[in-house]
Amino acid sequence: FETCQIRCAGAYAMMCAKSARVTVRRCGVGGMGGGARRAVCSVMIMDSSWCCLQNSQIDETEYQSPGIRLIENGKAVIERCIFQRNGYGIAVDNNAKVKVRGCTLKENNHAAFYAGWDASNSEIDIRQCAVYGRVWHSSDRPGKLSECDNRFTVSSMTQSSMSVDPEQAADEAKEEDGQDLSWRYGRTPGRKGFIAPGSDLGTVRERMVGRRMSFPDLR
Repeated sequence: FETCQIRCAGAYAMMCAKSARVTVRRCGVGGMGGGARRAVCSVMIMDSSWCCLQNSQIDETEYQSPGIRLIENGKAVIERCIFQRNGYGIAVDNNAKVKVRGCTLKENNHAAFYAGWDASNSEIDIRQCAVYGRVWHSSDRPGKLSECDNRFTVSSMTQSSMSVDPEQAADEAKEEDGQDLSWRYGRTPGRKGFIAPGSDLGTVRERMVGRRMSFPDLR
């Protein structure tokens, strides 16, 4: 993908599964705006898929959701990208591996990086990046973490950048407590987004059930 917009509201903008190999250059990936127009996640990388993102903007995900999420054996190389107005910038879990080079992460609601509850075998290599606001969501870290020549600037940008309507947040919390949210995992036809070549939506539907549970509900 080159010089295009890959966006959706209330779903995954891009999902890489199975053995998908995807390259994204000079694109905008994420939601279509604020509020209900945000994406659940801009890019999901799972199974044994691989994704390279270069000179792109990753933005407009939900209040508690990452711009890019890697799980299972997913791998990624992210170079010179901008992450903003996401719940988190980049999140890893399981055996995922990601290299982050020359990126800017700012105006993310919770933190730039998130290590999941089962991230002891995951790897993140962060070099020459600029982070404004909170760097890590908690004291948890991936099993292997490398950092070199980064600039971390702690500021109020993280908590103040994403405006959250209290009534909307309450409505979403009620929705999560009492309704089937399976559509968020690609199970409802008609949701806009992109399933990468090599991915099988029928398989993805079953594999994604319960995946969101590895993230705490922070609302």
